[in-house]
Amino acid sequence: SARGKERAQALHLLFEKSENRPDPFPKPDFIFAAKDSKRSHRARMTVVPLAANLGLTINSDFANEKESKLAEELFKPKYAGQTILISWHHSTAQSLAHELKVAHAPKWKEEYDRVWEITYDEDRKATFRIHPQQLLPQDSQK
Repeated sequence: SARGKERAQALHLLFEKSENRPDPFPKPDFIFAAKDSKRSHRARMTVVPLAANLGLTINSDFANEKESKLAEELFKPKYAGQTILISWHHSTAQSLAHELKVAHAPKWKEEYDRVWEITYDEDRKATFRIHPQQLLPQDSQK
């Protein structure tokens, strides 16, 4: 959709300090997106402008509904202490969060102006938060 393309072009603003975002998200070290399927390229296309802006490649080796394989990859030592951005299908986002050790991830509502943030402590215990993106007019402020 036109709005989705507009949001994709604005994603880089999540990582830049602004009046609305005095503490921006840390820039990702790695970007993952669900593998293209016959029905959808949306997850990958959402992060193409961001990857270009940050000079990163997109790993889209993992198909939707292969959340356990992606989680297995992300728990490898190579990614420890790194910031990883994942663009995934909303229908299986909850399943992916569970695979990433989030105890109580909600079912994704069709709210495309949100960021799901998962952080880990030294014991790999996950903390889950939902943030408004506040990138486009009419985006939620909460």
